[in-house]
Amino acid sequence: MRGRGYAVDDEYAEQDVRAIAAPVLGPGDRVAGAVGILGLTFTLDEERTHLSGFSDRGSVHEG
Repeated sequence: MRGRGYAVDDEYAEQDVRAIAAPVLGPGDRVAGAVGILGLTFTLDEERTHLSGFSDRGSVHEG
């Protein structure tokens, strides 16, 4: 996760299920929480995994 800023579970916990998670950063870039999505591998394919809306840093900033 550290290299790209988000984590991907590619059928690790459950066959045919893929999950993506990223930290939510608060003041001072401290982790305030996390956000994640999961889907079946045929709907959340590898291309969509990388185009899921996470920033280049891979984190979500609290507003």
